[in-house]
Amino acid sequence: MGNTTERVLPPFALFLGSFAKKEEKKVRVNGVITTLTQHQSLIDYLRQQNYDLTKIAVERNGEIVPKDLYQSTILGENDQLEIVHFVGGG
Repeated sequence: MGNTTERVLPPFALFLGSFAKKEEKKVRVNGVITTLTQHQSLIDYLRQQNYDLTKIAVERNGEIVPKDLYQSTILGENDQLEIVHFVGGG
């Protein structure tokens, strides 16, 4: 009989875990350091934080972000966001 070698693979979850490590990013929002635990777009972050998208303006790293770019703007390590609320009055 021939020599057989049994190949044992790690459990699927461990295998995936080695590739899909949680990536934490530090961003500063209105002067407060926040940790993001997932790859996130600006619009996802704003929705998660319950911002009313019709009543805010966002500056990222010194540049105003047009609302039509919120979806494609991916937050990165050390980004600095300033989120301004519009308030009506008279």
